[in-house]
Amino acid sequence: MQIRFEMSGGYAGVFAARPLTSVVALNSLPEKERAQVQALLDASGLLLTAPRESTAGALGGDAQTYQLAITADGATRRFVFDDTTVPPAARPLLQHLQQRAIADRAGTR
Repeated sequence: MQIRFEMSGGYAGVFAARPLTSVVALNSLPEKERAQVQALLDASGLLLTAPRESTAGALGGDAQTYQLAITADGATRRFVFDDTTVPPAARPLLQHLQQRAIADRAGTR
């Protein structure tokens, strides 16, 4: 399974020119982290819902946009949310992926 994460936009377009991105291949992670990411993904409920694109939130241009592409068993499910439309159960997964993207950009991983 692979998860591709991208976060863009934000206040004054902070991430417009250079979105935060991270690609997570679960089978390449250490066992503890793989279990953590899998638990966050399971708890998010995203694998049980239809893919969706929803970016017309109340924050308008200041909202951060999150794009997820989850590939499993040869199929890819795509989701697009902004700060106002993220399902509450998916927030911990997005926060984890955001931290990975920050670490990737900083070169601390």
